[in-house]
Amino acid sequence: MEMKTAHGTVSFPAYMPVTTFGPAYPLDNVIRPFLGRFASCLMVSYFYAKQMKSRPAMPMFIDSGGFAALLPGARIHERQDGTGCILVPSEQDGIEDSISPDEVLQFQMAHADFGAALDFPIPPNCPVDEAKRRITLTLANAAWAKCQPTPEGFVLFGCVQGWSLESYVDCARELIDLGYTDLAIGGLVPRLRDKAFVLEVVSEIAALTPRLLHVFGVGNLDVAAQLFELGVTSVDSSSYVRSAADGVRWGGDAPPDPSVFERAKIALDNLAQGHAVSRQGYPRRISVQATG
Repeated sequence: MEMKTAHGTVSFPAYMPVTTFGPAYPLDNVIRPFLGRFASCLMVSYFYAKQMKSRPAMPMFIDSGGFAALLPGARIHERQDGTGCILVPSEQDGIEDSISPDEVLQFQMAHADFGAALDFPIPPNCPVDEAKRRITLTLANAAWAKCQPTPEGFVLFGCVQGWSLESYVDCARELIDLGYTDLAIGGLVPRLRDKAFVLEVVSEIAALTPRLLHVFGVGNLDVAAQLFELGVTSVDSSSYVRSAADGVRWGGDAPPDPSVFERAKIALDNLAQGHAVSRQGYPRRISVQATG
């Protein structure tokens, strides 16, 4: 399956590499020009996307920014219109910065080909009353976003959150009732220790037959292969480059104390394996040939 965007064609299933902007992860800046060799679409966190000085010349999915709700001191606030925002203390002066659904959507429409309405992740052990409040605000933001005019070709995902199988599926059904044809499932990464639960959640939501079904943050090759088999059309991960930054090549040896060039090579090698999973199935192992 292929989808044409203003910045190129995206092939599905897709293993989308996460890239960041700014000084936090310098290896990302080294490998970014080469990501298009192994991926047709990038995933960028809203937080890091705001630090872009120039937009990559390929399709891009900017996520909702909802992970900020998990930062120390962050608060989820219900606004007067019933939508929700995230209040995050500034590192400089402690004054709270707001991440709002309108701010996120406007930025996504200006820079991305794919976006997701601002949602509120539910961590494990979250009290049920708070979990229900987060889903209510996630759905309120999704309903608001669905009513906004968007550019031709821009794809808006509804974010599925939950804490149990029933709550995840109910959230997905409500998003479909709001008119969403494309869904993105969040909050599964901290639940990967119970892989059976993760696969059951995805299987039940895939059975609702969304056009596109994305799973945030699940880049483990074995799990990603199983997700694609269930009908997931895309996953994203930063683990290919985070592993490389630690000198770890997936399924193979890495040189001791690798140089920046060697770490970049390892990152692309890892990403190539993720791409192979999306194209030909796991466990096909391929290696990037060094050039120059």
